[in-house]
Amino acid sequence: MRIRIKFFSYFKDIVGAEEIEIDVRDRCTVEELLNVIAERWPEMFEEDQVIILKNGMPAKFTDTIDENDEIAILPPVSGG
Repeated sequence: MRIRIKFFSYFKDIVGAEEIEIDVRDRCTVEELLNVIAERWPEMFEEDQVIILKNGMPAKFTDTIDENDEIAILPPVSGG
């Protein structure tokens, strides 16, 4: 299955795009998707924290992803 992933902040620079499409197995989990991304861009996970949104809502590692889901990956929020 092919899904679309949006990246925000400095993650766009790491990936080299604001949005990509990636092939994953049908009904993969968020954790499986993150493993695929970590293989391609390990520097994205150096701080061990990312925010994952599925259809605009926080996602759990165990959530499954369907082909029409919108996935967004953001770095941790900081500031003051």
